[in-house]
Amino acid sequence: ALRSRFNDLKEFGAWMKARGLDDISLQESLREQTLTTRVMAALVEGVRLTDEQVQEYYAAHMEDLKTPEEVRLRIIAVTDKEAAEAIWAALQKGGNFERLAQERSTGFGATVGGDMGWVSAKTLAQPLREAIGTLKAGQTGGPVQISAEFLLVRVEERRPARTRSLAEVRPEIEGHLLAAKRQEVFQAWLAEQEKQAKIEVFL
Repeated sequence: ALRSRFNDLKEFGAWMKARGLDDISLQESLREQTLTTRVMAALVEGVRLTDEQVQEYYAAHMEDLKTPEEVRLRIIAVTDKEAAEAIWAALQKGGNFERLAQERSTGFGATVGGDMGWVSAKTLAQPLREAIGTLKAGQTGGPVQISAEFLLVRVEERRPARTRSLAEVRPEIEGHLLAAKRQEVFQAWLAEQEKQAKIEVFL
């Protein structure tokens, strides 16, 4: 199975040489990995979670399980301040944002009317985040300078921050708790093996 990952035996041999392996040491390494995997699987086979443990974790981490506020934006980006002001004036007179984005924007998404899709508000650059801070759905702000670009932005929709339900986050919680519990079982088993082992130190 390992050899099948390589194009030919020459490439496989180069990989072994780079790691200082020969056939015997490679087989021994694979044997140890296989045994470790089997031991780990046997140890954690009976590890289970109760509903109470999942619910306790959910109650204790509700703040961490919130979805941030999201906004769906359209953006017109130009590299000239005067061009941005001219577009802003056109918008103030009732110009169609989507059409102006297609015609004049040099930014990503111009071909789809500047539609940037849904984004987390907190991941936006600070000037842009401040520009949309008080805008309601359907309102436009700008121009906002970010680096060498001047942006006009329209808020299409908003999704407020909310705490996800237990049903939504259960797989995430169970994955986290099971991994931690399995590691705990494995470490306890290792500690027990060390207690029972006879260790001699030769100086």
